[in-house]
This record gives sequence, C-alpha cells and structure tokens, in this order.
Amino acid sequence: MIELEQTAKYLAAVPRASTTEASTSRSVNEPSSGYDGISVSREHSLVLSGCTPVPLASYLKALGILRLVVEQADPEARGCWQNEQFVLESRLDAEELKRFFLEEYRPTPLLAPWGARSGFYPGSAESGARKILETIEATEDARLEFFRQSIQDVRALLKRYGFSEKPGDDRKLELLRLCRAELPEELVQWLDACYTLTADWRRFPPLLETGGNEGSGSYLFGFGQMVVDCLHKRVHDTALDAALLGASVLIHKCSRYATRVSLASAH
Repeated sequence: MIELEQTAKYLAAVPRASTTEASTSRSVNEPSSGYDGISVSREHSLVLSGCTPVPLASYLKALGILRLVVEQADPEARGCWQNEQFVLESRLDAEELKRFFLEEYRPTPLLAPWGARSGFYPGSAESGARKILETIEATEDARLEFFRQSIQDVRALLKRYGFSEKPGDDRKLELLRLCRAELPEELVQWLDACYTLTADWRRFPPLLETGGNEGSGSYLFGFGQMVVDCLHKRVHDTALDAALLGASVLIHKCSRYATRVSLASAH
C-alpha cells in the first residue's frame, strides 16, 4: 500500500494545465491511422468522465475498460487521455457500451489458491469466499462459463497435489509453480500480474500486494462478490452510468434521493 500511496500522491502533485492548454498542447491523442499505417475507422469517440487519472483506482479502471472492449467487443478500439478524462474510440456508442457491460461482458477469473480467503479451503475464515465460488459454480450464466471452468481447474489441481488447506511457506512456492505450469493459458496473464517466479523464489509486484492479498484480506474476495452482485444478482445496474460517465449522473440521482428523504423526514 505504501507504493500505491506514493504513486497517488505523485499523480496528484503533477501540475494541471488549463482547459484550453489541455485541449491543445497537453492532450494525448491517437493517430488517425493504425499503428501499421493502415487507416482505422472508429465510429464513436466517448468521453468517459467517470475515468480520471487520479485517484489511481480510477486510472486503472480506464485501462480495464479499454482491455475488455478490445478483447470482447471491438479489437480495433483505442483510448487516450484528454482534459484529465479518458476517451474511448470504438464502434460502440454510449448505449452500446453500457449494454456490453450489462449483457455481454465476461469477467476474467481472478483466483488465488495460494492466499488467504481464496474460497478453496475449509474453515470459518474461508466461508465468505467459499460461498462466492459455490454461487458462481451453480449459475448457468453463459458469461460465467470460463469462470466456472477455471474454479474447477483449480480444485482439480489442488486435489491432484494434495493441497487440502491453505499452504504454508513451505509449500506456497510449489503451488505457485504448479499454477503457472498447469492452469489454462487464459489464466496466465492474471498469474503473471500476481507474481514472478525466479530460479529459487517468488516475487510479488506491489500493485497486488502478496499475489492478490493484503494481510489477511483478499482483493479476490471483493472482486468475486462484485461478480455475483453485478452479473448474477444484477443489483448495481443503475450504478453503471456513474461508473462510466462520471459523478454528474450520480449527483443527479443522489439529489433526487436526498429530496425524497427530506420530504419523508418532514412527514
């Protein structure tokens, strides 16, 4: 967390240009042609006001949106920063982008059987994460098919090599190597983001702390809960506008809610 805080403070300290300057000299723009020199036609240029360079989580959200759109909706999509907002250039207009996330988006399976609260082991500390994995496995949603299969692949690997409880330091390196060697290729990008294997040890990049865990907590637990709530239960559909298009949408909705609360309190 220290590295993240330092990065966030550095970004916050970067001088900001005026709107006029930002739109001219400080804009980062994609070329009109593709990187191979061939002209690329992108129909829509969407300003995602909900994606800003600061805080760091919002910056990472923009990169995640671009990755998912390129991988699952439009392989020729491009993105850039303009006036401290992320601009997505793709064949999707605003409504199509929202429909993509509501109806088509397939989440990347984020699984970490080497860490705390992974959901793969017995015990009360694992109960919440375990319930999330069981919920995902029990769904029939086609968007979660790869997630379900990945959970089963991890379960099979743990059974095959006798991991019946969260590994201690004496076997953690072994499990990290087994995951990197035997889990499906589609999971390798996630594994490589979590840890790096050396000849005789492992290293964890600071962004995901110890491979998706921070102390006894688990980033994966939060992600799995959001997969269940957002895709399976669909309880946060109305939050998508604010997440993509910015605080103005959320403020408008909150002000209407506050008005209703005030009226109710008056009675």
